[in-house]
Amino acid sequence: MWRSLCIPTSFGFWCASEQKSNLEEEKKKNKEYDYYSELFCSIKENKKKLKDKFLDLIKAVENKIREADETENSDFWKNADEEEKKKRLENIWQYANKEQAGSAWDKWIENLINRQDKLLKESEEIIFEAQVPYLSEDVQARSQFLRSFIESIDRIRETDNARGSGVVDEILKNHSELIEKARKELGMNSKFSQAI
Repeated sequence: MWRSLCIPTSFGFWCASEQKSNLEEEKKKNKEYDYYSELFCSIKENKKKLKDKFLDLIKAVENKIREADETENSDFWKNADEEEKKKRLENIWQYANKEQAGSAWDKWIENLINRQDKLLKESEEIIFEAQVPYLSEDVQARSQFLRSFIESIDRIRETDNARGSGVVDEILKNHSELIEKARKELGMNSKFSQAI
């Protein structure tokens, strides 16, 4: 939800300092920490069930691959023994090997659980005004950032996204002169200058 309080740019999502209190409210309202804590608990409690479901999906994908290959290479599938067939599937798709798929799943889940504290801490943090990259010496990067920023403002103003429009209204109210200067520098039309 925090993205709806930001302006997308070629350097990522940028949030004006005017939105600081709104972002704090958004974080409190969404209770992200509680949500992710419960999600981690559920993952730990249902590790085996989740793995079984994942392996069922792997098997279904393997069957589809096998069906397609049997149609295309019917002679091989008529004449090869089971070991050759198994090897062929594994050459097409590494996770056709159930042990390898299970091992990859275990590794991914363990990595996720090991990062639990870091991920939960991130979910608690409030995103304040993002630092705009230091662009004064890089003319091309500066114009890319400004152009994408202004295009996002114009696009948001043209949609019915009430929250996004409110964010843009605040930015325009507080920074209209800077934005107009940037428009002139980039040779961009002032679509919404009358609304500023």
